[in-house]
Amino acid sequence: GTVTFTSNEYGTAYYQIAETDEEIPDSIDMSGEGIDIEAGENTIVIENLSLDACRVFLAVKDTDQEPHVSSVLAVDISSMAELIRPEKEAAIAEIEAYKSADNYRDAEKEELAKIIANTKVLIQNARTLDEINEQLTDAKKALDDLKTDEELTAQEQRQQEADQVKALINALGKVTLEDKEKVTAARSAYDALSAEAK
Repeated sequence: GTVTFTSNEYGTAYYQIAETDEEIPDSIDMSGEGIDIEAGENTIVIENLSLDACRVFLAVKDTDQEPHVSSVLAVDISSMAELIRPEKEAAIAEIEAYKSADNYRDAEKEELAKIIANTKVLIQNARTLDEINEQLTDAKKALDDLKTDEELTAQEQRQQEADQVKALINALGKVTLEDKEKVTAARSAYDALSAEAK
């Protein structure tokens, strides 16, 4: 997480992570290196934050020969669950709108509904943005693999054409010179098939 604040002097910032209900202390530990800041707006990274809500105490020491220390500032950090709630809602809305059930046959409609329902649960249980994006990507791939009614109809048409050609070839039996026209017809029918049907 990050905290943005304004300082009226150059100096070094220090912070301390505490429970959400902890009172603001008069001072915090400034024995470490701290974080260099400039006069004006600064954004610092708060490391080692937990997934739960917390409170960060922040103070600045200026660069004077006899350093002055600012009052302690308290910044309340929301839990990760609160921070990523909008992303969860957006991801769920995206997967719900990704495919239209109207384009599928009944069996595929059922599978589509199962994938979406399962994905919504997984997204709700995600603890990070990466987990949300991973679930969304996996769900889209699974939905992309489902064939629409139009795709299934085209597949069935190709299979029907292939079966008709196979029947012509099988009907030839033992081929003689007199069967030239039948062979030519079967060959022409085969050549006319799409690459998928062959």
